[in-house]
Amino acid sequence: MESKEYNAYHDIHLQYFFENVHIQKHLMRIGFIDSTGALINTSKNQRKLRIIENEFAYAKAEESDLRQEEETVRSIVRKKKFGKIQESRKFDKIMIMKQGKQNQRRIKAALNEFLIK
Repeated sequence: MESKEYNAYHDIHLQYFFENVHIQKHLMRIGFIDSTGALINTSKNQRKLRIIENEFAYAKAEESDLRQEEETVRSIVRKKKFGKIQESRKFDKIMIMKQGKQNQRRIKAALNEFLIK
């Protein structure tokens, strides 16, 4: 024997309530009725809903992985740029030191020339 579950939508005492345009729009928005006003079998659509929810969860995880990968790449690029800047600064310091030594040599040579004369 089949058990019949109560369905408020088919209750003749609530018919006036469900004929209200605002109620019908609300039921359509939340997916209980279609555009013709016919009931949508929600248990039949539960499987589809779970599939969609799983796809959203997968997409969210994939997006998170991509963001993490992008951040890793950006971090590597930042480190490389910083390394190049440090290298450039080191090179500039070395060049300044070399120029300073050359200037010292010139000054010594000029002093030696002056003292010899």
